[in-house]
Amino acid sequence: MQSEKVWTGPTAKKWTDEVGDRHHRLGRLVRQIVHAIEEELQRHPASVPRSHAELIRRQLT
Repeated sequence: MQSEKVWTGPTAKKWTDEVGDRHHRLGRLVRQIVHAIEEELQRHPASVPRSHAELIRRQLT
């Protein structure tokens, strides 16, 4: 689209700009989600004893 060989004119430019804006917004949102997940994972230990894991599993079922 940006090569102006496929679709040109004001409507094409507006559409291309909107797609670009959404692309950048999506990238920001994904980074925020990944950051939130990483923060949550850091709040928990990397591993727990089997007995503790079984206790958690029983509580969740």
